[in-house]
Amino acid sequence: VVMTEEYANDEYNYIEQEYYLISKTSTHDAVFTDPYYDPTSGVIMASCVAPMYDKDKFIGCVTVDIEITSLQNIVESTELRNRGTLKLIDSSGTFLAGIDHAKIADSFNIEADESFAEFASEVIKNESGNFITSQDGATWVTYYAKLNAVDWTLIMQMDQASLNTRLKNTRTALYITAIIILIIVATAIIIMINNMVKRIQQSLTVMNYLAE
Repeated sequence: VVMTEEYANDEYNYIEQEYYLISKTSTHDAVFTDPYYDPTSGVIMASCVAPMYDKDKFIGCVTVDIEITSLQNIVESTELRNRGTLKLIDSSGTFLAGIDHAKIADSFNIEADESFAEFASEVIKNESGNFITSQDGATWVTYYAKLNAVDWTLIMQMDQASLNTRLKNTRTALYITAIIILIIVATAIIIMINNMVKRIQQSLTVMNYLAE
């Protein structure tokens, strides 16, 4: 635990920051912000935020921050066959993991990615789905599923031609493989998220005790 007062100044103005505003209006115990660049720490992070109340009056919030590198490690360390790739985007379609980190730092959006073409808005909007695209002479099958706990979407792309499966069974094989991988990676991310929420709830319990 590191104590800092770098955020407690007029220049930072924390009451106008996204994490503070969403905690003030949230009806949930804990919510996540979309990733953002934090100039104080110099990293891209997302915050898990829980509101604090004195009876019915909002008095502030508790936050737990996570560096995007933690998410990237989970997504990018997952090995896929058939030239497969995993990607993660936030609720607005901005990439969090699975592409060049320089593009992530520049808030590269799925709508600017040619490999998704006209399906970008579908991926952002829908809970789950799949589609097929062609690029550079290859046919790619894409599966995606939203992580409802954070409103982020996990995307898996696989090269259809590299599968050692009869053509009539290719879609079935892809679908089963995709579902298994999405479940494994999504579970790992959700476990990490639940741990963050638990830490916030513990902090709130301590603060409520000290306030009594």
